[in-house]
Amino acid sequence: MLGFGEVQLQRLGVRLRPTSNRALARTVTEPATTEVSTFSVVHADGLDGLCQTSAFGLIPPFPIPGKPTLRDRLHPTGVDVSFVKVLPWEETAYEMRHRRNEVVYIVAAGRGQFLVDRESVEVKPGTVLRVSPEAVRAWRNVSSEELLLIVIQGRAGRLRQRSRSDAVGQPGLIPWWRYPRTRAEASSTDSKRVQVDLENRPSRFGRFSRLGRG
Repeated sequence: MLGFGEVQLQRLGVRLRPTSNRALARTVTEPATTEVSTFSVVHADGLDGLCQTSAFGLIPPFPIPGKPTLRDRLHPTGVDVSFVKVLPWEETAYEMRHRRNEVVYIVAAGRGQFLVDRESVEVKPGTVLRVSPEAVRAWRNVSSEELLLIVIQGRAGRLRQRSRSDAVGQPGLIPWWRYPRTRAEASSTDSKRVQVDLENRPSRFGRFSRLGRG
């Protein structure tokens, strides 16, 4: 099934074909997914593992980065999380907007520019951009490195409760003592570093924590 952009391009008479562009379809380990009734987890081989995708190219060749999504792995019901990898000096072939979804773009790597309702916004790692559904937007990579965007979207106007008012504290101590520390798992490969970590660990973890236990 083609996405909105591909359909629009076909209407303009532009033919699409699958491409095996190595820069867009790198061989990485398939992410591992664990799912139970109350949560789901995806473990990938770094950001490249999360960004693996099949891409489409135009004739004449013009690669369009794919947009892998975690929808089919995490099965979220309130938001959608996807990734956009833009190759060096590449730009979107068209402007777009959404019908109902508000979108938050988080820049994880690279430098680029967004054009939102004809206003230019410079972006770099650490930039977070929220765009309303009706806003027309496009983006481009303005560097020799890949531009990586984490894209979170959900229905506009549906977030009635903020995290603080929605969170419900639970009584009792957090039973961390039942579980081994994750850092100990690295002892077979870097025992000296793990030992230093354990010796220098803080007595408190986070602003709201009680004294840490062995």
